Amino acid sequence: MLMTEGGDLDKLGRGTIWERQIPDCLHQNHIFRVRPKPELLDSAFFALVVESDIAKSYFNQVAKRTTNLASTNKTQVRAFRFPVPPTLAEQRQIVSVMKASKATIAALAMKAAALETLKKSLMHDLLTGRVRVRDTSRLGFTNQRLARPRVRR
Repeated sequence: MLMTEGGDLDKLGRGTIWERQIPDCLHQNHIFRVRPKPELLDSAFFALVVESDIAKSYFNQVAKRTTNLASTNKTQVRAFRFPVPPTLAEQRQIVSVMKASKATIAALAMKAAALETLKKSLMHDLLTGRVRVRDTSRLGFTNQRLARPRVRR
């Protein structure tokens, strides 16, 4: 597990699982390498904890702040306490559920973005006259003139 030492406050304590994607890779001194005991803590579960409000709140409280920057240190990372399910199986089950949930959220976000893009495109075509609406009967509208609201003074 790799964690950031500092930077912008919203990035403080961010982490990710390092899976040796690059052989013989070195990291800079602004990155902490955290190795949980594998018999007690699943790395993927710990990665979820680091993303959580519990971790964000903790690192926001203990961070040393300067103008526009915040940092933490090895002692503060070691002092971070959080609830841990008693078994690795339960931790892995939580990871599995969260992974599926994140995938669903990401897919829905992509779908929402695509629909928003389509809506903007259709609105542009309609408002510029590129596409004209001629037959509204299929849409359930009548050809009756729209009533104007009365305004009282």
